[in-house]
This record gives sequence, structure tokens and C-alpha cells, in this order.
Amino acid sequence: PNIYSVRFLDKVGVNQYGYPPENSLIGYDFRSLQSPRDEIFLEALQLEHDMSFDLPLLEGPDGRFFLTPVIRDGEFLGMIYLIQTERQ
Repeated sequence: PNIYSVRFLDKVGVNQYGYPPENSLIGYDFRSLQSPRDEIFLEALQLEHDMSFDLPLLEGPDGRFFLTPVIRDGEFLGMIYLIQTERQ
């Protein structure tokens, strides 16, 4: 319930895809460190394992983030992440 968006963060730190598009910062580069919270995403990429945390979204509301690695043929490709909010 209350899914805000589902997104894909590639292994270098760029948000590549998201659904729905209007709730997905497609093309956002976390390496730019435009926000102090960007470091949390870069840490998740470096650790390459599941992570969850609560943060305000850049778009406004507070969100709960759930990240999980995407691996194909043993190669780490990035993280898929889901964001939940209290808004419906």
C-alpha cells in the first residue's frame, strides 16, 4: 500500500528508470551530492546489499525506501528501490 514509485539506480549512481514517471527522478545523478541524503544511496551501491531507511523525498513528502541489489550472471547492475509514503 501507498507505493509512491519503483525506481532503478544503476551501479554508478544514476537513477535510470522509474514508475510512475511523474514520481521518478529519471536521470538524477546521486554522485552530484545535491543533497546530503545522496550519500546513503551511494553507500547502498557500494555495499551491494539490501537496505531500508526513512527520508524526506526530494519531491516533498516523507518516504520509506527499500533497496535491493540487481545481479545478473554474477554481475552487480545496481539497485531497484521502492518508495512508500503515507499519501495514497
